[in-house]
Amino acid sequence: MSDLKCDVCGASPAYVCCSSLGAMSLAYCRECLHYGCEPYGISVGFFAIMGGSMEAFTDEFRWTLWATVLRAGKTAAEFWSDVESEREAFARKR
Repeated sequence: MSDLKCDVCGASPAYVCCSSLGAMSLAYCRECLHYGCEPYGISVGFFAIMGGSMEAFTDEFRWTLWATVLRAGKTAAEFWSDVESEREAFARKR
């Protein structure tokens, strides 16, 4: 059995699958894969780069995002705060 751990929650066993956020492979446990969760930090960075509002994304993407936020034990306010902090960090690097 593999020692691979889920990139979302750290559980094992985990299986390598394509991320719904883009062309990258990550490890997911069965539960995170079932609910469509993605790693929280990657999700924050993705949304910070993409910008816009939730209304600009598909229902499936919104589901993935909120499943990820809940799995990470965060609130919507914490997520938006983290996105804003990441946007500010990107702006400072330019």
